[in-house]
Amino acid sequence: MLGSGQCGHRYGCFWRGCLLNGALHWFGYEQSVMSRTLKSFDLREEKFQGRIPLPNDAYLSHIFIAKNCLCIYSSRNVTATGFRIWKMEENGVWTEFISSESLPREFENARLTPLYILENGEVLMVVNYTVKLILYSPKEMTFRNGIGRRWLFNGAIYRETLL
Repeated sequence: MLGSGQCGHRYGCFWRGCLLNGALHWFGYEQSVMSRTLKSFDLREEKFQGRIPLPNDAYLSHIFIAKNCLCIYSSRNVTATGFRIWKMEENGVWTEFISSESLPREFENARLTPLYILENGEVLMVVNYTVKLILYSPKEMTFRNGIGRRWLFNGAIYRETLL
């Protein structure tokens, strides 16, 4: 079991991480500089990789994989007047991948969590950790209600891989 000192810094770990290219990635909090960071652990080498720089954005809240790239969801602020999805390019640079400048009234104060980006580019999202799912179309800049009820929900996308 890895302890906090084995990665060279004292980190707090929060939110669910994800697996990409044989490495686990997750948000953490580096106490020495009092800032959020993105960490990575290579499962083949069994060692921590260097700190991954984050996009300079207001509220980074969720990390996930889309189209075989590391992505970060960012709401504009805590009340979420809009959102961005950042994608890390192969050269390590973050680019804005998908965005919405405003949300429909029914989602203005909602906590949206992206689960998956479909082949047609639509983003499947969970609303307020319930079973309510919505689809956002970046092409049409529209939201579509999906299915759901007001039950607690915490979903994950499973992708089979051989390490």
